[in-house]
Amino acid sequence: MNIISWNVNGIRAVEKKGFIEWLKNSNADVVCIQETKASPAQLSEELLAPSPYKSFFSSAKKAGYSGTAIYSKIEPDSIELMGDERFDDEGRVLIAKYSKLAVISAYFPNSQDAGARLEYKLAFCDAMLKKCDQLVKDGFNIVL
Repeated sequence: MNIISWNVNGIRAVEKKGFIEWLKNSNADVVCIQETKASPAQLSEELLAPSPYKSFFSSAKKAGYSGTAIYSKIEPDSIELMGDERFDDEGRVLIAKYSKLAVISAYFPNSQDAGARLEYKLAFCDAMLKKCDQLVKDGFNIVL
């Protein structure tokens, strides 16, 4: 399985720069995207359904902020969020499960100037470690 991860800093911006063509020529089975900065309702049909990929999104409640996505040629058995409202509300994590493989698209928080969000970042890292530990206990190999 070929897997690519890319922080696009705005999925609509990279669409204008040839993202769909790149995606189709990438030879990737799974592409994890971070910092989408958009909800599915704001995306073009081509970004939502770029054949042969299926797309999955986790968007922030705050418009134009954060967000993750996964494009997959292979139908995942399931798609999950982190399971913690603090991070799911910002669209920080999307997990695609394939048999015994969990592919995680994660947008880790920045602690910002003077550490304004340091506690949030540390809480996210702790929650991510716990989530990964649980996935391993459940028998999954992890790509993060």
